[in-house]
Amino acid sequence: MVALPHTHQLKMALIAVVFSLFALLPPSTTAQQKPSFSDEIILYRGERFMPRIDGPIEEQLLMASSLTRQQIRPANLFRKNLDSLVSLLKSCEVILPPQGIKAVIKTEIMPPAGFHENKSISGIIDLSLFVTMVCNEKPCWDKSTDATLSIAVNDPGKLAAIHIIDDIWIQPRLVSRFQNFPVYRLNDKDREITVIAPEGINLYVPVTREEFVTLLISHFQETINKGREAAALPQSRNTTILFSEAENNARRAEWLADYDRMYRFDPILARKLQMAFEAAEKRVQEASGDSTITFTKSQYIELQLGVWREGVRKLHAELNAMSPSERRSQAHWSESETLNTSGLTPPGYPGSFPVARINPQVMDNKLPPDAIRLITLEWGHETEPYATFNRGRSLQYHQLHRLKNCMNLWEQIGNFITVAEEE
Repeated sequence: MVALPHTHQLKMALIAVVFSLFALLPPSTTAQQKPSFSDEIILYRGERFMPRIDGPIEEQLLMASSLTRQQIRPANLFRKNLDSLVSLLKSCEVILPPQGIKAVIKTEIMPPAGFHENKSISGIIDLSLFVTMVCNEKPCWDKSTDATLSIAVNDPGKLAAIHIIDDIWIQPRLVSRFQNFPVYRLNDKDREITVIAPEGINLYVPVTREEFVTLLISHFQETINKGREAAALPQSRNTTILFSEAENNARRAEWLADYDRMYRFDPILARKLQMAFEAAEKRVQEASGDSTITFTKSQYIELQLGVWREGVRKLHAELNAMSPSERRSQAHWSESETLNTSGLTPPGYPGSFPVARINPQVMDNKLPPDAIRLITLEWGHETEPYATFNRGRSLQYHQLHRLKNCMNLWEQIGNFITVAEEE
């Protein structure tokens, strides 16, 4: 049985009521105390700052133009959910009021993220903090900042960063927990995400070595099949390729895409593909300068298909060399591996990472499209060093660090996740 839309709306309404009651409490009953504001100017490292000024809050809302007519209604309902989430964010004393900084909150509502048959409206809330400076005796702020928090809603694409092929990714690594939510390192430099999702769902589904190699074989074979079909066309068999700068550039662009695709898995084969391309282009120039030489498009294509066929043979050899247990084990892949065509390595190999798919169950189409199913957090700057250091530009990072300790936010944000009732 699925949670009905009105049940979800009642939950959102209840959250809004709680916020309203909290706002109506008299000052003596709230833990939050308003800071002492002033226009005092502080000189720090040659720049002037106003660390105690009552800073502004700027809010922006954008509805993506790519939303279809059928998506407008659920998008408006989804907007109410994001409005409640923004209200919860603003309930933190760091932002309300934002002393010494300007807080900018940008909300964008977008169509469902491309992920299997996902129908959930997606969105993002970006919070940016800017330290208040003095320009021409007036408050001013930098044009950009990395003191940010990005809250992505219903976007499974945020769960991974390094794409390999099709729906296969480098699997992020669980490194810690933040306010009891799992934190994953994306293996893309030092990027980390905090994931808020229904309990009991594995975010990642391991890809076996057999699955990985079989998928590569199908991709290589698809390239071969398309090439053979193109080479078999009458116009390909009967037309001599003549030198033309525009056509040469078009062929080079097409070859370069194939080269990059091949190089990622087997640099040695990619080099052979380059040699085949250069040999084919040389034949084109010879045919253009000598009317007795015929070099057709079919010959041009076949000259390069041999490299893809070699790749298929090598991949089949890899697969045949695996024991049954190896085939079933999780694939580990390295972009720098040159000893085979697949790029697969033993576990623990330097520069190698496990590969996985994002679990389709992360998004649930049995829920209404305005329901919130997944939230990911990504902090724009490492805030730990600024726990106590709050002078100059460091103030914006200090305030961002304080946001991590806003228990009212982190204790309630999980309530926005909608879970389908068990049948």
